Amino acid sequence: MLINADREMSALVATRPTANKEGTVVKKSTADIEAFIARQNGFIAGTSIGYDESYLCTGHEHQGLATGFHIGERFHSAVATRVADGRPLHLGHLNKADGRWRIFIFGSQQSPLNSTSDSRRLIDFLSRSNSSPVIKYTHPGADIDSVIDVYAIFQQQDLSIEQLPDYLWPAKGKYGLRDYEKVFHADSNSPDIFAQRGIDRSKGCMVVVRPDQHIATILPLDANAELAAFFDRFMLS
Repeated sequence: MLINADREMSALVATRPTANKEGTVVKKSTADIEAFIARQNGFIAGTSIGYDESYLCTGHEHQGLATGFHIGERFHSAVATRVADGRPLHLGHLNKADGRWRIFIFGSQQSPLNSTSDSRRLIDFLSRSNSSPVIKYTHPGADIDSVIDVYAIFQQQDLSIEQLPDYLWPAKGKYGLRDYEKVFHADSNSPDIFAQRGIDRSKGCMVVVRPDQHIATILPLDANAELAAFFDRFMLS
């Protein structure tokens, strides 16, 4: 696909004029080149390159939970508000090239302050269960997010960081300082991230992002077993 795109681009910018069947000289206009760039810009820049289904790209049956995050393609950023300080930030900037996996939890309409809500039960699973990929694949003594970095984005805008589980603002590093940069809520400006990325508001979802910033899988919030099975296929405890 990339080679074909390069060939088409080369043909468009070639300076030598061509002739059609009637013998009339035809030149490519700048409008043709601009239209090609607009059509192929994401592919040329690498932001719309997609990987086919494999054990590192699964969960296509759940694509409908987040239609704006295409499995196999790079994580498509959008703005959300950080709960700790009210600062709007692009979630894509959290995907640093540091070798870590990332799980973005997009909460449902159930409040995460409710201990029986689907997002709260997922957080409890990730932070406590022996079958949690976070627990299973993090070296003893290492920061809890050193292998799998988890973020939460909620629809509720009346949250305070102190009300949420410690796992979402963990003590880290040599001095055990709290990390206040893991919890967000949908921006009050319309459209918010849930609308922009087609996230099912009633169900929510989790989006798993590979270290190369491409989306690995999308799963329901209650898919604990499926999440564990996904990582178990290639990770070493």
